Amino acid sequence: MTECKHIWTFFSVLTAAFEEEISFSTLTRWAETGIFEASPFGQTDRYICQGVKQMKFWLEDLQRDPGQLERLRQDYLQLFIGTPKPLAPFWGSVYMDEDKLMFQQKTAEVGRWYRKYGLAVRQDKGMPEDYLVYELCFVLALLEAYQSAVKVGEEKKAEEHIRNIRDFVNEQMMPWIPLWREDLMLYGRTEYYRGLCNMVYGSVRCLSQLEVEL
Repeated sequence: MTECKHIWTFFSVLTAAFEEEISFSTLTRWAETGIFEASPFGQTDRYICQGVKQMKFWLEDLQRDPGQLERLRQDYLQLFIGTPKPLAPFWGSVYMDEDKLMFQQKTAEVGRWYRKYGLAVRQDKGMPEDYLVYELCFVLALLEAYQSAVKVGEEKKAEEHIRNIRDFVNEQMMPWIPLWREDLMLYGRTEYYRGLCNMVYGSVRCLSQLEVEL
């Protein structure tokens, strides 16, 4: 398996990249370090390769034209907040529930996964448990649990964490992430979000086949 810490670092950047307000200095630092180009799966998954290229071009354009940042914010609002509804909503239940409703069965299933690891979503945040950023954070938590188990020599426990990553991704993310990607590719106006969704989709595909290597 590709070094787990490397995967964790990449997923942490993907998660941070979905923040509504990202500073110009942060984006500049990402451009200077080429952080997305260090994807652990970038050499094997075509969606990640494409996403990295899209993000690289957008970050380069931003350095030439800082006005791109305002267009990015407008894209975020239209895609993920939307009036009367978002064009590419962040919630799996919108894609997986027959009536496209949040806080239904699919949301509850994700919550059961979180509680299995003693985690929960703060109710005052107002976001359902199948919010993409929460799901990415849960994958990060599983990767951390795997690393901790390996560190203390608990091989069976480490294998269980990898199986849980695979099962969670296949059950709760793979059924809707491809549909979300289609919406974002159709409605997204910036290569930032188009590239980001390609990297998320490619990474989730790779995690769905993750193997243990102790």
